[in-house]
Amino acid sequence: MTIWNEGFTHDISGDVHYVNPVTYELRIELQPGEFERVAFDRVVGVVSLLKEG
Repeated sequence: MTIWNEGFTHDISGDVHYVNPVTYELRIELQPGEFERVAFDRVVGVVSLLKEG
C-alpha cells in the first residue's frame, strides 16, 4: 500500500485487519501484534496479494 504523508509517499505492507467506516480508517497489521491506522484519503496505491490457507 502506498501512503501519502506530508508531501511524500511511502510503502507499507501488511494485512487489512479492520475497516472503520465511521472514522474512515484502515487498521493494517504490519506484523503480528503491530498495527498502523491509515486514513482512507492518504491511500494512493494498493497491490493486493491473495494468501492461500
